[in-house]
Amino acid sequence: MVDTFNDEVLNHYLEQKGYTIQKEFLCGSAFFIGWRIETSFFSLAYRLDEQELILCSFEARNKQGLTALFYH
Repeated sequence: MVDTFNDEVLNHYLEQKGYTIQKEFLCGSAFFIGWRIETSFFSLAYRLDEQELILCSFEARNKQGLTALFYH
């Protein structure tokens, strides 16, 4: 049996966990780069390349602890 892991499966899982999934475009252009989740604690953009999950950007929104801004 081969397990299928794709953006549809991942997005469905995240939506079941209560996250709202949005399309993410490169710097406001029409170039689609993946998907975005935004919460009061963080903003995360990601995409899948075959079986690999790629984090495109991660930004902490919490004022406590470490502040992080990450771009791949």
